[in-house]
Amino acid sequence: MKQTLQLKLSQHLALTPQLQQSIRLLQLSTLELNQEIDNFLQDNPLLEREDDPVPEAPVYSASGDALQAPTESLDGTAPEPNFGDASPADWLGEGGGASSPRDDRNDDEPSYAEIQAAATSLRDHLGAQLAMMPLTERDRSLVRLLIEALDDDGYLAQSLEELVELLPAELEVGLDDLQIALKHLQNFDPPGIGARSASECLALQLAN
Repeated sequence: MKQTLQLKLSQHLALTPQLQQSIRLLQLSTLELNQEIDNFLQDNPLLEREDDPVPEAPVYSASGDALQAPTESLDGTAPEPNFGDASPADWLGEGGGASSPRDDRNDDEPSYAEIQAAATSLRDHLGAQLAMMPLTERDRSLVRLLIEALDDDGYLAQSLEELVELLPAELEVGLDDLQIALKHLQNFDPPGIGARSASECLALQLAN
């Protein structure tokens, strides 16, 4: 018998509130998710729903091969965002290359509060790109889950296998599903985002 989700959390990962929220959203139906969004918009009057058409995005297989874009994508175009060429560490203002994102810090290194604010900004930056992707609600939720699982340097510290075990069995999310979601995330800016090691981060940067 499978262990409870709470027990697995204690064994593998202390989930942040944002990651817990992403898992909860994964369990909502489309109708419930739209209601959740409407409630959020009502509580935040400065925000508004973006219903403009978006460009097609590449679709990946579990092996990482690009497939034909989904046929149900919306018509029309939207300007492609230009977020620069920063690496995950550069986006957080820590400098350095992909191989050692925490090296060469000086007396002016950011405080814990500044690092937390930068991580929030990075997630907002990735969330804005995710909003432009013509994905299904399920795929969008899985990418959002991975975004919330990133560490402060933009790396995916937990393995996909561990993340699969954290999810309720009734969601029927498999390793292949998260591998596809990760391919979408690693196509985001800054290059190297979502890497699981320094070597993978460098390879992603070179590919871009």
